[in-house]
Amino acid sequence: MISSIPAAPHGARRATLEPRGGFTLVEVLIALVLTAVVGAAVTSVFVSQNAFYDTQEQVTEARAVSRAATNMMLTELRAVETTDGIIAAGADSLRVKVPFAIGVSCGVASGNLHVSVIPVDSVTWAQGRANYAGYAWRDPATGTYSSQASGSISNAASGGRCATQSPPITTTYAEMNSRSHVVQLVSPSSGTVEIAAAVMLYNIVTYRFDDSGLLPGERGLFRQVEGGAAEELAAPFDASARFRFFEVSEVDAQDAPPTDIDDLRGVELVLTGRSDRPGADGNRQLTPLTTAIFFRNRVD
Repeated sequence: MISSIPAAPHGARRATLEPRGGFTLVEVLIALVLTAVVGAAVTSVFVSQNAFYDTQEQVTEARAVSRAATNMMLTELRAVETTDGIIAAGADSLRVKVPFAIGVSCGVASGNLHVSVIPVDSVTWAQGRANYAGYAWRDPATGTYSSQASGSISNAASGGRCATQSPPITTTYAEMNSRSHVVQLVSPSSGTVEIAAAVMLYNIVTYRFDDSGLLPGERGLFRQVEGGAAEELAAPFDASARFRFFEVSEVDAQDAPPTDIDDLRGVELVLTGRSDRPGADGNRQLTPLTTAIFFRNRVD
């Protein structure tokens, strides 16, 4: 017996024969065009933002160059004494006597001046003593300083003249032995250092703009303690970076130092830093930084 297969309903058969839905070629092309437009807009924003961040990074780099150079200079140059502390000055260099410690005169014994040094940071003391260049003492009557170049500095045994003064100038010497110092220096070749006069021990420091060693072909700022190696503080600087000078009784800084170097009362630092690489436009970012430093150790 042969069974018959029932026929499919009329509606179901029609459904299987109808074409499936999809996108036409025109619709695909429109979608591609819209995607390209949106993609171009997003890319433009990305490129613009990337250029902005790159510019900001260059500005930050240039600003960091200027700021890094000012910190140490502010500390050291403010302590310079105007009577005898400036050795030479020019647009590209400044050579000065920078105090690294201060003390009190205790008098002379066996041709040596004994000085009780006020406690100072151990690292500062060690570095300063290693490149000791001389000392300057203050005349209590006039307030002016005189200096004695001397490469000789040594400890005074048992406090030296400072301990034998009546009363002793170093009453806390034993308790502060690890941080305070009584040193003996070569007596001045001329003049007299009165007992209890202020005495500054100094290094000779030169700041100068010169060819950078960190970035060949660029301009850097160097610091060199006489007797030591030159240290490059920061780079690169624009060619306009320089020292300018405040003369006594003058309000504005001048490009040239005064004829009499003792009339110099401060310096203006023109530290125009720049980025170490060009931006998308091919130019380097410049960050002008100008600050004035006036010497505190002065009579007028």
